[in-house]
Amino acid sequence: MRSLLAASLLLLAGCGGVGFERPISDREFALEAEIRDFYSELGRAYSAGDAQALALLYDPGIATPMTHDQIQAWVDQFFAERGPAAFNILALSFEQLGADRAVVRIKYDVAPFGKKPGFQGFELDTLVRRFGRWYIASWERLY
Repeated sequence: MRSLLAASLLLLAGCGGVGFERPISDREFALEAEIRDFYSELGRAYSAGDAQALALLYDPGIATPMTHDQIQAWVDQFFAERGPAAFNILALSFEQLGADRAVVRIKYDVAPFGKKPGFQGFELDTLVRRFGRWYIASWERLY
């Protein structure tokens, strides 16, 4: 019995890359690429120290956990105190993915180019597409 168990475990170990999920469609692949591009745009806004460009990536109607005006004030203060920064994605996965709405689990690091301290985040972002563009509609901090 032990040798049967050992043989089964060895067989399963050889299948480490096999997944049982359904294959990703071309449309899903394209949507994932669009959202990754969105986060690249967010990174470019941080790198440029462009508070207005960064705030424009949030839905104007956002209310959770901050309003759009609160986000604008936060990014204005961030760049005034710390300057431009690198936005590095440490992990990104898709919880839900649709043509006009996506829920993304993301872990990231924001590191100012100077010696000022940055921060890391681990959150669940809800993105919406309006007029062909993606926006962050809300986020929830994960720990």
